[in-house]
Amino acid sequence: MHSELYNRVLQHLQTIYASEPIDKADLAMLTLQNMRLEHGEFSAASHRNLWSERDVFLVTYGDSIIATATADNAAADYAKPLHILCEFLDTHAEQTINSVHILPFYPYTSDDGFAVADYCAVRKDLGNWQDIR
Repeated sequence: MHSELYNRVLQHLQTIYASEPIDKADLAMLTLQNMRLEHGEFSAASHRNLWSERDVFLVTYGDSIIATATADNAAADYAKPLHILCEFLDTHAEQTINSVHILPFYPYTSDDGFAVADYCAVRKDLGNWQDIR
């Protein structure tokens, strides 16, 4: 396969991985195969949207809603921000908001959560996976 798309992908890979001892031609072929574009096609199959203008999305940080700490709730999981957010949405927005995008809730090293340290964990100060659903 030596299509225009293959050549473009190969050129990008040669630039990006110039100093890496990898076979860029094989990587280009694998990339196109993974995209299901190995037969000289220039685009993937037509896309079907998973949402429409009827959907309402909330984009929020995991700690946008917090509880006032008291002696009773300071150590309790129910006082964690993600749990409070979940309860708030279930109580006040279940009929309105049907999708929530929570900005970085993973443990991180820097960059306010965007330098993720562990994609399999939830920051302990925010809550746990049960709060993410």
